[in-house]
Amino acid sequence: MTPAAAIASAYAAPSSLKGSNSAVKDFGKRMVDEYSKLNVELAAGAKQAAYPAPVLLRQHQKTLDWFLSTGRSSFDKKYMAEMVSEHQEAARLFQQESEGGKVTSLKELASKLLPTVQQHADLAKDTAGSVGVEVTTTTAEARQGS
Repeated sequence: MTPAAAIASAYAAPSSLKGSNSAVKDFGKRMVDEYSKLNVELAAGAKQAAYPAPVLLRQHQKTLDWFLSTGRSSFDKKYMAEMVSEHQEAARLFQQESEGGKVTSLKELASKLLPTVQQHADLAKDTAGSVGVEVTTTTAEARQGS
């Protein structure tokens, strides 16, 4: 299983501090609420399969630090571009695990959670579009525009 879902709630928190658009703030709050619940299931599944609990990797900490250092005026677009990227990656990994996972319990958990992760990816795209992010814009391009 991926730590992508586990770090989503950490990524969502800055939206309440820096977000200026209500849709971005609402997105962040919803992700904190929903991933808090999903993380309980993910932690239980990982424990049952004898996997270590997910940790915040250096690359994710750098992204979180980047969010926190981004100016308020450009935060919404940059944040939502990253959320689209992260949620698309999480959906891809959950799909991969649900189709080809080797540990039955994790494969079943990925299958169960995949629709929710896909909904989050769709919501991220919709929210990003509402603040003027082109969904085809990559995270790297969004960062370079700062």
